[in-house]
Amino acid sequence: MLLAETAPEELPLLETYVAAIDTAEAGRSAGKGFGIPPEWVGAIGVASVFVGQVVYNLLGEWVKDTASEIAKKYVVDTGVEALKGWLNRPEKASLDKVLTADGQLAILKVVEEDAKKARLSRKDTEKLKKSVLKRLGIG
Repeated sequence: MLLAETAPEELPLLETYVAAIDTAEAGRSAGKGFGIPPEWVGAIGVASVFVGQVVYNLLGEWVKDTASEIAKKYVVDTGVEALKGWLNRPEKASLDKVLTADGQLAILKVVEEDAKKARLSRKDTEKLKKSVLKRLGIG
């Protein structure tokens, strides 16, 4: 779990964070309307939960549409089954040699953009990026 790596002291808040994150209503923007309350802006814990959900959903989209040019660009030819396995048990699987360099960069771009929207410090953004790569088994 990404939160356990980036902000283990915030684990008791996991359910609260998950309940607060509503990407459809928040428009992927921290502190506006429904979703992430303004007082959590800049907190690495809530950003970790949010980014984890976004990355998981992005990888799920790549699996669903393996015939698309995007999926072909981001997942190696033999990696679709491994990616499916990771989605089923992310704590037990690795995406090492499954994602292309472009796929890894696409994920890091999402993390960077969401960290910026969450107003994380540069230090926390780097910590989050490293944790995402580690969680995916590629860092």
